[in-house]
Amino acid sequence: MTSKRNSNLELLRIIAMAMIIGLHYFNGNMGGALGQVKPPHYNFYITYLLESAFIVGVNCFVLITGYFMIEKKSMSMNRVIELLIMMLFYALVFYLFALSIGLIQWNPKELLKTMMPFFHDNRRWFIKTYIILYMLSPFLNIIINTLDRKNYKILLCILLILFTIWPSFFPGAPSNDYGYGIITFVILYAIGGWLRKYYHADSSKSFYLAGYIISALLTFSSSVISYSIFGISKVWGYNYIFNMTGGVCLFLFFSKLKIDSRAVNYIAKFSLGVFLIHSDFSLKTLINNIILRCQDFYYSPFFILHALGSIIALYAVSVPIDIGRNFLFERFWRIIGGKIKNTFPAIWRPVDASMRDDSLHPES
Repeated sequence: MTSKRNSNLELLRIIAMAMIIGLHYFNGNMGGALGQVKPPHYNFYITYLLESAFIVGVNCFVLITGYFMIEKKSMSMNRVIELLIMMLFYALVFYLFALSIGLIQWNPKELLKTMMPFFHDNRRWFIKTYIILYMLSPFLNIIINTLDRKNYKILLCILLILFTIWPSFFPGAPSNDYGYGIITFVILYAIGGWLRKYYHADSSKSFYLAGYIISALLTFSSSVISYSIFGISKVWGYNYIFNMTGGVCLFLFFSKLKIDSRAVNYIAKFSLGVFLIHSDFSLKTLINNIILRCQDFYYSPFFILHALGSIIALYAVSVPIDIGRNFLFERFWRIIGGKIKNTFPAIWRPVDASMRDDSLHPES
């Protein structure tokens, strides 16, 4: 029996991915505004405000993963393989495309980095950390599901104090991965599981939305203060306390919505493709500097319109591309699927090339 998707959380997935595109638009190594726009120009404060509002995007994805996977007892390596194939497909296609138009020069070392991104420059850090979390999830579930409510709460408190609150406000934290490592992903996974198992969202939508807005404003204020002291913001780690609370509040806000939309469910299936396409390393110069010409808008009065328009445009272009990739993958697996099934019957599972996973594309 096919289960029905939660359009409210699928919509959150779409918006979270749009936020991630925004983060890359501002990223000093991509769109560039964070590295170029300086105070007291008003675009500096716009950049810092939007960065503070968008930073919860990644956290929302991991919260959704924990929410829908907390009760699972196993994981499929086929899904990991599918994800790797999808990532490598885009990396190779875009590398060859960039090479063909003269955007980059042939370099075997660069090709190796493209094909093996996990071992170079922290490329595709999210995919790497997500795969680690996915492989650990059955064991995390065993641990978490043996805890009663009280001990589960104690575990969350310990994790948050040591790896979120401590590094947010005090030096010498036991570990501070700024949210890019497995520790923060495990914490977010556990929070998502708690929300599924024990939390009842009894407050109003306005309450949770206000919690998200206040968290974003606190991050914004902290970022400006941090810049004034250090010349750079140090509060945009995904493990920063207000980014954690903001992500949870935004998740709970969307959990309260009543939405049933086939269009939302369909578009959300391609969120991962949107991520891989718009952030491809070989195309970042083409996308940000040549097509979008981000550098021309750093101090423009149209900066915010260009930023929001670029986010929408990148999403709108990426979805059809991934639909095409999905079409090709489905035809490919239909052709070779029977042969693989006959050769490896014990491990065969029909591949859904759109990565319809309970974590990447949750169903209830």
